[in-house]
Amino acid sequence: MILSQADNVIVGGSEVNCIRLNEFFIYEATASTSSLAFLENGSSAHKLTGTVGGAKLIGSLTIPSSHNSSSFGGTAKPVNRLEDNALDFQNELTSVIIPNSVTTIGASVFTSCTALENITIPSSVTSIGNFAFSNTNLKGVTIPDSVTVIANSLFMGSNLDTVTLGDSVTSIQSNAFRTCSKLTSITIPDSVTSIGSFAFIA
Repeated sequence: MILSQADNVIVGGSEVNCIRLNEFFIYEATASTSSLAFLENGSSAHKLTGTVGGAKLIGSLTIPSSHNSSSFGGTAKPVNRLEDNALDFQNELTSVIIPNSVTTIGASVFTSCTALENITIPSSVTSIGNFAFSNTNLKGVTIPDSVTVIANSLFMGSNLDTVTLGDSVTSIQSNAFRTCSKLTSITIPDSVTSIGSFAFIA
């Protein structure tokens, strides 16, 4: 969106700053739920798809467990999916709490969130897509027992130093921890039966 002669704008109910850069504007907002965008995910749930108007999120974010939609008659329905690329390149986002309504974290959801240091993944999550946490500043991560596959390039290029894998993990796919040069501690459970190529190459 291109604006002219504007100092601020309301995005998703929150006032945000507009910084003029030649003919374009970059929107900045604190990491509030009002800045998030959702779509229906089937007839009884929602999925997080991104931010309203491409807003940039700053600081900590708690993703809501439910969302109201007029198409659902104003009734709150659970947020059960983080869509592919939903929050990628949010490079001022520092921490995220994912609610226990979410079962699926799509591919590249947080890729290149270069300031992201902390994330809480609930035990409700059963699937995490490729590259979901690649090129982040995450230091330590716990994968819940509900997850069975560590996806391709999941943490590639991140700053992880410790990882705790759940006891249900059976597969660590290719490049999962590639170029995680600071990784010093990981316990691989007995449940793992396959490790893909270059999974731990520095």
